[in-house]
Amino acid sequence: MNAETFDSQPFFFFVTLGDKLPTAFFKLDAQLKKQGVILVPVAIDQLQVMVSSGAQNHYIAITSVSSFAEFKFYNEKVRHLLKFILRKSNISFFNMSSFQKLNDTNQFRMTKNFFFLKYPLNTETLGDKLVRYMELKSEKIARWPGGKRAGVKHLTV
Repeated sequence: MNAETFDSQPFFFFVTLGDKLPTAFFKLDAQLKKQGVILVPVAIDQLQVMVSSGAQNHYIAITSVSSFAEFKFYNEKVRHLLKFILRKSNISFFNMSSFQKLNDTNQFRMTKNFFFLKYPLNTETLGDKLVRYMELKSEKIARWPGGKRAGVKHLTV
């Protein structure tokens, strides 16, 4: 694969919650690869730096909390930085978890870029929905914000 192909290929960020990647990463990565999307593991502080730099139009970040150790790490490290990251409108954050306490939808209601996905999830359906979400976001960014040009029908020939 040459550099041009890699640069044009879309990717999502997977926020890691420990030293090892969870099985959810590998399952989702395999599903997204079928659709031409790369899943890139990243730490929360690295994600914060990337989002604040504004190098991309829109970032899509995903995290999975399936164990108590990940739950503890999320509460101590991720949730604190998430307040600052979600202030930017150029990121969408998907939190997959079976812990209902991690549903911060009410807290981040005004940002409209936090989504809580409750386990169990079908990986194939999730991959399809994430790719469709990315397509809709890219269409929204590319759309002209000015609307239609006004016209006066009775004055035109």
